[in-house]
Amino acid sequence: MKKKTIRKKGAGVTQKFKEADQYVKSIFLASFLLIVFIAGTGISQMLGRSYAAEQPMASLPDTLTSKQEQDGGLTATVPSSWVEGIPAESLNGKRNTYQFAKRFYGISDGVEYELYCLERWLGQPVDVTYTKTDSASALSELNIDYKKMAYLLSQLYPNNDNFLSQLNGDPNAKYIKKFVSQLAIWYFQDLNANYQDNQDICGRPETEQNGCSNNSDPDERTEFYWKNSLLAAEKEALKKSPYFQEVNQIVTDALNYSEDTNYGITVNQSTMNYTLVEDDKYLESTLIEVVSKGSNFKGYTLQSDQSDVTFYNEQGAEIKKGTTVQPGQKFRFRVPVSTVRENKNLNLSIHINGTFESKEAYMYRPESMNSQRALIGTMQLTPIPASIELHINDPMGSARISKVDATTGKEVPGATLVLTDSNGKEVARWVSTNEPHYIDPIKAGTYTLTETIAPEGYAMSTSSVQFTVTAGEVVEVKMQNVPEIDVPDTYATIPTYVYIVGAIAFLIGAGLIYISLKPRHEQ
Repeated sequence: MKKKTIRKKGAGVTQKFKEADQYVKSIFLASFLLIVFIAGTGISQMLGRSYAAEQPMASLPDTLTSKQEQDGGLTATVPSSWVEGIPAESLNGKRNTYQFAKRFYGISDGVEYELYCLERWLGQPVDVTYTKTDSASALSELNIDYKKMAYLLSQLYPNNDNFLSQLNGDPNAKYIKKFVSQLAIWYFQDLNANYQDNQDICGRPETEQNGCSNNSDPDERTEFYWKNSLLAAEKEALKKSPYFQEVNQIVTDALNYSEDTNYGITVNQSTMNYTLVEDDKYLESTLIEVVSKGSNFKGYTLQSDQSDVTFYNEQGAEIKKGTTVQPGQKFRFRVPVSTVRENKNLNLSIHINGTFESKEAYMYRPESMNSQRALIGTMQLTPIPASIELHINDPMGSARISKVDATTGKEVPGATLVLTDSNGKEVARWVSTNEPHYIDPIKAGTYTLTETIAPEGYAMSTSSVQFTVTAGEVVEVKMQNVPEIDVPDTYATIPTYVYIVGAIAFLIGAGLIYISLKPRHEQ
């Protein structure tokens, strides 16, 4: 017995060592995976580069430092296919007229922003501090409509993912897109100034004889540095570009752009009603739609002063506070039934704030007026003051609805009943039981009760019952069902042998009658 006992203890100790070993291995594995995750996250952050202008930004920095990407940018000149047939001398003696494509960008707090040049004939400075200006006023000084330029930038790289989409996948795609976007901006400036494609009016000193001032004084620089950004031969080369059709359409749209300033939103609550949900714990509204005539409408947010109000979308998912509901999406709200029953009234306010997309263009001035003025374009969702207060003050009552036998007056179970409001919207649907169906609360108003499926043994009620709910009162409603008359199927209950006996008796009787009527001499 002792040996057996010892064996049992030894086995138990061995088992515990195995369990402890397995436990240590599990902890080691979990720790290893955690370390790998943390390391991977850190490496991805070190390797990743932030291009904030490639996505909608809420704000831009007040100052940034200009940079040029020395490696990886396009160092090639204008593609030969663009300038085929154009004498080299017409491009100022060389074909690298467009060679500005090393990436020009600004940086602030480690975030990079794509910069575009306003003044073609000035260089792209490095390590120069740029300051954000009152861009609308600054651009108007150049006779450029601020919103038109904002629209143009919104359609180019990096704000428009679909710009030159045929390049997606090309390792040089972002450089080519940046290159062509800059050309589009200068082409826009020339057309905005009413310069024809075949005109060389202002530009480099070589064209000074055309009447342009070559004065570097800040007050005089506008005429010289920004007008006629592209020479006629350069525009001709641009038109040979495989991207010109898309660029030309964007530039044309920008010149004709006028921002939609219709920021109003409306809500139709005239047909709103309520249903009881979650075992009658909550009162839920019907779907509510928020609409706007503005083309820049991007959605809305919801808020209520009452903490017990919750919002849901059409699919039944809860809408969290601050979440933007997309245009066209309706919402509904819920309140605890206890609150409404106590007051016999639903009284609350819902704050609906419209969100609109605003296209913005920002001009940055360098610390030295001998340096290039730069542009940044962005699209941002702006909570423009377009709010509406949805005030709800609906008096409530109650309804006790019975489905009864027309002869006995007792409750009839099994009938499917539907309740609709005065607008024909379904408010409730249920199957009758041995007890009256009680709806509390229910919005004061006129309702119609209809039977859709009759209970077993009863004829369908073909007539609906209309009734009115009064605030603070209980209305009693009854709908009757007439029992069906059970007519016996006598044919089906008579045995077959009865028919056989009857047939034989009929034949015997017929024979006797025939014999009795036959003349005697024949007999």
